[in-house]
Amino acid sequence: MKPIVLDNSALIEILLEKEERSDQAISVYNCIQKLNTEIYLLYFALFEIKAVISNKKINHGNIEFRKILSKESPLKCKYFPVNEKFVTTHLNSKIGYLKAADYIYVCLASQEDAILITEDNKQHRISKEAGIETYKLEEFVKKYG
Repeated sequence: MKPIVLDNSALIEILLEKEERSDQAISVYNCIQKLNTEIYLLYFALFEIKAVISNKKINHGNIEFRKILSKESPLKCKYFPVNEKFVTTHLNSKIGYLKAADYIYVCLASQEDAILITEDNKQHRISKEAGIETYKLEEFVKKYG
């Protein structure tokens, strides 16, 4: 099984309870566990996720993390720094225009021959056009669930 690049939109859905696509996110998490595949994340994503969580706390009060994530059933993750080496080995001018982080996720999936899971419509479309195996949460579950 190919590794999976989780865009922050998809990762937030998996990490937090009561998100818009909670049922789909749980199904994706269960598929990833069943497939025993590795998740590829970018180091800077941790800061972006922290900012999203902080914003949700400010705007919505208390937030809840899913209880399914634990030491007994962790996500197996490999982290990639976005540094000079990453820029020279991963950036791809053949990929259509996307904003910075969205572009970097697509480049990571492309260069590492990984599956991209995203809920961002433009990122989904452009990555598919670039020949990357790309799914929204629901599509991934239909294919691999």
